Amino acid sequence: MVELSLRPTRCLADVIVVDDVSQAREEAGDLVMAGETVWSRVVPLADVVVGKARGRLGDESITIFKSLGIAWRTWYLRS
Repeated sequence: MVELSLRPTRCLADVIVVDDVSQAREEAGDLVMAGETVWSRVVPLADVVVGKARGRLGDESITIFKSLGIAWRTWYLRS
């Protein structure tokens, strides 16, 4: 079993994808508790989908998707 921890000293993810960054700052307790160092790696899912932001940066890259339960609504409203 792989343990994922978002504490700044242990978060190895290169990219953290969320439904919505502003909502994640309010509702994603694990990201908030991880501290400000993780927020430079947080990108909205919509930006990854349309190519404005990259998900995996390479074969060894780690990407985490932190779902807030609103991705379907974002997709529906943008399609």
